[in-house]
Amino acid sequence: MLLSQPAQVKRTNVCDAVDVIHGRAAEPLTVSAVARGVGVSVRALQAGFRRELGTTPKQYLQKVRLERAHEDLVRGEPRDGTTVVDVAIRWGFLHAGRFAAAHLRTYGEAPSVTLRTAPRPRVHDVGA
Repeated sequence: MLLSQPAQVKRTNVCDAVDVIHGRAAEPLTVSAVARGVGVSVRALQAGFRRELGTTPKQYLQKVRLERAHEDLVRGEPRDGTTVVDVAIRWGFLHAGRFAAAHLRTYGEAPSVTLRTAPRPRVHDVGA
């Protein structure tokens, strides 16, 4: 039996938490750290995210990290040493298989395919 309900989180707390997540997505960020950063409890932040965004703070953080990793794969250049594992680790995905599965579910292709086949800006030869 719950003795007390978590304090209500204001919409601004959720917006502030979203800002923290976007600003610190590459760091080893936890939901507890986000909650502390915006001055609310973890339970209250979770309730606010569910109410305002229809997701949890952890799921939102994973989504942001996956988007950033995908952007890096699209911009990456395998010839310059960009690897899927490096990109995954940079964005907090420590298990390559789980990262690959999440990328496949979200973007419809393996991250290695995105890295190999993403359109790259063409560099025009000078004087051609």
